[in-house]
Amino acid sequence: MTRIIITLVACLGLWLAPLGLNAQETVVVDAPSANDLHEFTRLLSDERIQSWIAEQANDAEVANTGQSVTPRDLLVKALAETRERMADIARARPVLTEAPAFFATKWQAQLNEGQQVRGLTFVLIFLFVGAGLEWLFRQYTSAIKLRIEMNPVETVRGRII
Repeated sequence: MTRIIITLVACLGLWLAPLGLNAQETVVVDAPSANDLHEFTRLLSDERIQSWIAEQANDAEVANTGQSVTPRDLLVKALAETRERMADIARARPVLTEAPAFFATKWQAQLNEGQQVRGLTFVLIFLFVGAGLEWLFRQYTSAIKLRIEMNPVETVRGRII
């Protein structure tokens, strides 16, 4: 239960953290001196500084176009992608029954009889090897699994986990 609460608080904190970045603080800035204004006008008259300022303004416009993404925008985007995926699945369902026949015709059209037998043999070998390895894994880990399952749990936390 403590883990769930900590996880929820962390998620909420991470979700609300960007909102604090948008808060503006008031900063008091002193008026510039005459020397500062003179230096500023001198820098603005330099063509290198003018081109650098124009380049930075263009970079800032490009970077600023994609920055304002809110959690609501992300949720709406995720829901739209989910709806699109569900529509794709709904469109694919009627065609699913025709898939084995389609694969069989492609298999027969592109492979001769010798290649078909070789391919089927490889598939069967891999299936049997995989099933044998799974059986060996289950046989050798069954005693450990049974010991773990039959171990009595004394604490409430142990029962939850």
